[in-house]
Amino acid sequence: MTLGVLQTARSQIYFASTPVNGYVQLAVEDAAGSTSAYGSGNAGFGILNDTVYLDLTADTIREVGSVSLGGSGSFTFDDGRIVHGSGGLQFVDANVTVTLNVPSALSFDTGFQPLLWVPAIQSYEFTASLGSLPVTGNYSVVTGGQTYTGPLSYNLFTGMLLLFQQVSTSGYPAFVTLTGLEGGELQQPGPQLVYFTALNGLDIELQAGEQDGTYSYGWNLNPTQVMADLIPEPSTFLLLGFGAMTLCAFLKRQRP
Repeated sequence: MTLGVLQTARSQIYFASTPVNGYVQLAVEDAAGSTSAYGSGNAGFGILNDTVYLDLTADTIREVGSVSLGGSGSFTFDDGRIVHGSGGLQFVDANVTVTLNVPSALSFDTGFQPLLWVPAIQSYEFTASLGSLPVTGNYSVVTGGQTYTGPLSYNLFTGMLLLFQQVSTSGYPAFVTLTGLEGGELQQPGPQLVYFTALNGLDIELQAGEQDGTYSYGWNLNPTQVMADLIPEPSTFLLLGFGAMTLCAFLKRQRP
């Protein structure tokens, strides 16, 4: 983890850069058929870059930064069921191919959040989450000798992926300790993406997620990385020392 701090008139600005473990599942199912008709892949988190604006005068905190992402969902699954055709009931099958992509980095800005002092843990608490993940891609459905294609674009809710939620100021302003970056497994219904009826009577309803339109995600840091001491850069001390020497020289010249 690389760390640093700069000082402003009312607040401190802290920097943190650290690897983070976690993923967001990229999945699509045909909600018009069986819940077993789906495919999925994962997008994994990489490096978290977080700038923290801490103002103990106003009792506020703000997190601005990004987390890198890698991977995509590219998969094919078989689909099919009994439909009403011109000759009565008949089984119709389909082959579905989906490609999903995510941006190389997901940006966030929590805005200024109020700090709540918690005596039991001798730290401040606040609320900050990652937000939504934009997903783009395309689909192809082959059934009845016909091919149906089109683009996909939607946002996946990731509001339970929590950024740092606690700050200990025992070492302020030289350093603070941030904790609370977490997010366990959560299944969240995904949006409907595509709905159409093929010429052979097969209804196709592509929905983000699997098993009744749900998907999962989560992230975490190792225990040694969660408790991150943000220590000032040496240049900060040099600037403060230079300022003090300048002030001393000025006062010396003012003496009678």
